[in-house]
Amino acid sequence: MRKMIHSKVVFSPEDLIVVAGISLQMAYKIIKELNHELEEINKKEKKNYIIFRAKIWRKFFRERYYDEKFLTINDLEKKFKIKEWEAKEIRSTIKKELVAKGFKFIKGRIPEKAVLEKIYDYSEEERKNENVSKIVKF
Repeated sequence: MRKMIHSKVVFSPEDLIVVAGISLQMAYKIIKELNHELEEINKKEKKNYIIFRAKIWRKFFRERYYDEKFLTINDLEKKFKIKEWEAKEIRSTIKKELVAKGFKFIKGRIPEKAVLEKIYDYSEEERKNENVSKIVKF
């Protein structure tokens, strides 16, 4: 049974444990890194993002890690009924593409949204365009 996320706006370390399936130590490390990035943004761009001591904005987390739901190699194997080498190849390909776009990664995890987009070759933009074209046709 999946635990409840405490807030819809911010992630606590406990929330990251549930979402990403990582250790408490790794959750604190990620929060610290992201809060440091927010501090840099505040300084460079003269923004006023509020920075919490042990929490991170959920939206900012998604912007840096591409999604908030992650899969391991074992999850990929079970979910898509594929071999381990295929799962590793999918993970490697997706990781290269997302790193090139500036996203961060959690060791041993891959964003589920990216996997679904890659496997089904169907992105959110295509879905939006499809909906627009349907509206225009009718």
